[in-house]
Amino acid sequence: MIKFGAKPSYTNAYSFYQKIDALPSGPQWRCELMELTGDKTGADGKIMTEEVEFWHRDALECLEEIMGNPAFKDHMSYAPKHVYRDEDGKNREYSEMYSGDLWWGLQGKIDIGHTVIPVIIGSDETQLSSFSGDKKAHPVYVTVGNIDFDIRRKPSKHAAILLGYIPVSKLHIFSNSKRSGARHQLFHDCMRKLLSSLKEAGDGWKPLRSFARFRTKRGDPILSAPRDPEETLKVLQQQANGSKPAAFEELGLRRTDPFWKNLPHANIHTSFPPDLLHQLDKGVFKDHTVAWATAAFDLDSETQNEAEVDKRFQAMPSHPAMRHFGQGISLVSQWTGNEYGHMEKIFLGVINGIGNSDVILAVRAILDFIHYAHFEVHTDKSLQKLHDAWHTFHKHKHVFITLGIRKHFNIPKVHAMWHHVRLIQLFGSAGGTSTELSERLHIDCAKLGYRASNRKNYTAQMTRWLSRREAIWRFTAYLEWAIPTYDSTRGSAAGVLDPEDLDDEEELGAGGARPQEADVASSSTSEKNPPPFKIAKTAPFKVSVSDLEAKFGANDFLVHLRAFLDQEPQLEVPRNFDAIDAEFPVYNRITVFIPPVVQVSKTAIADPIRATCAVPALDLKKAVPAHFDTVLARREAPPKKPQKRLSLEGLFPGRVRAIFSLPIEYGEFRTPLAYVEWYQPQLTTTAAAPQSYRLLSLTGAATWFPKFSRTIAPGITSDNALDIVKDFYLNPYLRHIDFVLLRGVE
Repeated sequence: MIKFGAKPSYTNAYSFYQKIDALPSGPQWRCELMELTGDKTGADGKIMTEEVEFWHRDALECLEEIMGNPAFKDHMSYAPKHVYRDEDGKNREYSEMYSGDLWWGLQGKIDIGHTVIPVIIGSDETQLSSFSGDKKAHPVYVTVGNIDFDIRRKPSKHAAILLGYIPVSKLHIFSNSKRSGARHQLFHDCMRKLLSSLKEAGDGWKPLRSFARFRTKRGDPILSAPRDPEETLKVLQQQANGSKPAAFEELGLRRTDPFWKNLPHANIHTSFPPDLLHQLDKGVFKDHTVAWATAAFDLDSETQNEAEVDKRFQAMPSHPAMRHFGQGISLVSQWTGNEYGHMEKIFLGVINGIGNSDVILAVRAILDFIHYAHFEVHTDKSLQKLHDAWHTFHKHKHVFITLGIRKHFNIPKVHAMWHHVRLIQLFGSAGGTSTELSERLHIDCAKLGYRASNRKNYTAQMTRWLSRREAIWRFTAYLEWAIPTYDSTRGSAAGVLDPEDLDDEEELGAGGARPQEADVASSSTSEKNPPPFKIAKTAPFKVSVSDLEAKFGANDFLVHLRAFLDQEPQLEVPRNFDAIDAEFPVYNRITVFIPPVVQVSKTAIADPIRATCAVPALDLKKAVPAHFDTVLARREAPPKKPQKRLSLEGLFPGRVRAIFSLPIEYGEFRTPLAYVEWYQPQLTTTAAAPQSYRLLSLTGAATWFPKFSRTIAPGITSDNALDIVKDFYLNPYLRHIDFVLLRGVE
């Protein structure tokens, strides 16, 4: 306000809050007191009871709030579609929820002029207090499948609304044997109340106000939240009557009165879309695959197995798009979603040389499955590859039983992988329904509100705090619609911590550390038509030829530079110019923009490439190792016509030793150049010489896995692995775009 000379219309915090409270608000909060009756007796000899607060909002009002948001009018879908990649209609696409079979099947069951609203419910308990107090909240969120998932999964777009807080209680009034069942029943009772208005709307039809293009259409809410009700309810009823059917244990049921039993159009068995975070990244990969592969090293002890894996993680070459596990993984006490993803990038390289091909093939199949599952756009062909990866794992998984690591594979999260193909065909790609969204929403809808409270009666304060924020968001959305030139970001204070900068437990680094450069370096860009690359306007320093050769490893620099200049006839270097005494402007890095690939990104991907020499320690500053990133590059000029799909054709592996421009003596040639040291491909007999190339020829960064033996050789570190090790494998898991490229996915 000081910066822009604003004169506030309020004089203090109280009047400021009055202004906010006067804004049009969204769905209202209600507090319902629920009395729980336990099975323990108190000191007075009576059965103990407990009263808990259940804060919630009307689900239908929340849906109206979402559907009526003008910010979503160009990101809404109201009818299902079948999209095909080919003209013959044989390779179908699955992306948004409208492309799935579920919506398509339900649309035919309602009258013409009505639209289906797939309701997505997410809930998860989260910790509120950081160090003491043991305070928890159990938020329940709601959003709709009509909104494009790239909008829906961004918390800043407010496409998901907090529906309520399920009471969190120790339930001390119940005995140990009854407490777990009581906790589950409390959840079901609360969910039944939360979704009661959706049941009424789904039984018939309910017109919803909508600000979008088809505002006069009627909405028929179809629940996509939390199995086939008929048989499951029958077994639950038999158990409640004391029959104790065998199916109760076989199905892993709990004695509850389920909230979903009367919900229309809700088949609980097919209402759980694939979960990338907890099911695949954490469950199948971290909890199971990593443990099995570590044990498969079969050294003298479990400790030695873990130490060997740690050494291999430590020796992996660094890359801006990849977190480096400098201390290995055995000492990490707090595993998070960030670590899972970065481990997946290099784990196949960690276990290479293990000596058992079945272990390698089983782990590779799991990693392939996970990366296919992360696609934002699937086709029948990519789903077939997902299915093939599943079968490959089952073909080789017996090795873990043979080695005595597993006795069976009756693991729910592993079994659930079998259903991924069908669930993607039903709901669209998994990225639109993953629990990553609800994990991130905990920050805005629980943690920040708790921090703003006085820690007493905090739920009431959290709901009021959130209502005020929602009123501001609501009014901002209106201003952006009413005034096209309105910029809601103008006046944002620089340096003020925004909730978007915070991370939940699943996003924080190990031990609560902030993500480093590796977490944000390789990401999509908001630019619609970015340039081929970006580089600093001015090189930060100039380097002599001798230093380029000695410190950067650009051997025979002038020889290769002259070879390049011979191909550039427009360059006329003065005869009396002695290049050996010249200093070349050198850059630390460039950012190459990889064109969008429909399977993984709708926008270009920013790909940083580094070429920096080592910096020795000085006083309190630690030494900085050299970074010469590996790349896939072209030896010839890039094709003028864009390729129809990503291809390895014309690409060669190399390592960038220097990024530089020519001194002024070389004339007006200002295009930056790169000195690339080529790697010898497996099928060639001679190594190609290093050369200088225009930066346009650098297609993108890539990483190699050092080839290990059964145990890693001493002296190999992350800093020297690319210099010491002679043989490497190309890493297909660096980013999802690398996976598409190296697996040849259509």
